[in-house]
Amino acid sequence: MLFYINNQTVYLYLQFTLAMNANTNIRRFIFLFMSLFMVSIFLQIAQFQFFERMIKCHNNVVNTRINEEQNIKAPIFLMEPDIQHRNKSNTDCLPGRESYFVHVTFVKSAMGNTLNRDTIRHTWGSVSHIGHVDFHTVFVVGSYGSEANFTSLEEESEKHGDILQYSGDDEYGNIAEKTLAGMAWAATNLPFNAKPLLGGSLYASADDDMLVDVDELRKNLFNYFQHSGYLGMKLFPIICGFKLADKSKPQRIPGDKWFISEATFKWGVYPHFCHGGFYTMSIATMRELYEASLKTNLFHFDDVWITGILRNIIGMPSNYLVASMGSQISEHYAAFESNELNRINFREKFEQNMLRVTQPYCRKVVEI
Repeated sequence: MLFYINNQTVYLYLQFTLAMNANTNIRRFIFLFMSLFMVSIFLQIAQFQFFERMIKCHNNVVNTRINEEQNIKAPIFLMEPDIQHRNKSNTDCLPGRESYFVHVTFVKSAMGNTLNRDTIRHTWGSVSHIGHVDFHTVFVVGSYGSEANFTSLEEESEKHGDILQYSGDDEYGNIAEKTLAGMAWAATNLPFNAKPLLGGSLYASADDDMLVDVDELRKNLFNYFQHSGYLGMKLFPIICGFKLADKSKPQRIPGDKWFISEATFKWGVYPHFCHGGFYTMSIATMRELYEASLKTNLFHFDDVWITGILRNIIGMPSNYLVASMGSQISEHYAAFESNELNRINFREKFEQNMLRVTQPYCRKVVEI
C-alpha cells in the first residue's frame, strides 16, 4: 500500500492542530489517531518481505494457473537451486573422476512435504556420482502457502541449495504446470548437447514419494546410450523408470481423481506414455517437448500430456518410450507423512540397493 501526502495536506494539518491547540481532548484524540496510524504502518512493513514476492507474482502473472483454453505462460522463479552445491566432506570424493552424463532429477513436491524431501536427501538424493555419471536432485514447489511454510522453505533452500520455487499453486490439480516449471528452468540452465547420443545432460521428472535405484538408472543410461543405434533410434529415448503405459484408457467417472471429460480428450485410449512417478530423457528432447507445450492447451495430467500427447506432436514415435532393460528403476512408497514404517522400509531398501553397486560412487553428507 502506498501513502501520498502533499505539501497542502501538511499545511492544513498544521493549521488544524494549532487552531485546536487549546482543546486538550482534541489534542489527545489527534495523538491517539496518529499513534494508531503509525502502528498500522509498522505492521505492514513487518510483513512486507513476505508479501513482496507474492505482489511481484501477481503484477507479472495475474493468474499462473493456466486453464485448458489458454496457452502456457513462462513461470516466475522465487527460489532457484545450485546444482553444483556440494558438502565440503564430498569435494575430495574420487578426484579426477570422469563424467559422461550429468543427470538432474526434478522432483515434484509441495511446500509442506519437508519429510518427503528429507527422506530423499538422505537416501537416493545423496548419491552424487556412480561410474561416470553425476547425479543432482532439484525439488520443484509452488508459492502459495502460509508465511511459516514460506520462511521454513527459505531456510531449507539456504541449507541444501536444491529448491526451485515457482509462482504457481501447490495443489495436485496444478501438477502439469509444476512439471513445466522444472522443464523451463532446465531448458535455460542445463547444458545443451546437440548430439545427445554422445553424452551430456539428462533431464528426469519424479514424484516425491518415489524410491529410485540410482545404480539401475545408471546401467540403463549406458545400455540405451550404447544400443540406441542398434535399436534404430536417432535420439536418446525416453526411459520410463516407473511404468510404461501402452493401452491406458481415460477415466470417465466424474469425481474420480483421474477423471477426464470427452470434451477435453475425446479418444478412447491415451497415446503411449510414461507414468509420472519417474522418467528420464535427453535435454534435447525435453526442450522440444517444452517448446511444444507453449503452443498447446494445457492437459490436466502431466505424464499423459508430456510423454504422450506432446511427444506425438513433436513427431517422436512410441517406440522411443522404453522400459528398464533390467530391474525396475523406481518404486512408489505412499503416505510418508503418516506412515513411519514406509519411511523405514524406504531407507532399508535404498541401503540394500547400494550394497549391489560395483562401480565407485560418491554420496553427499546431508545436514540435519
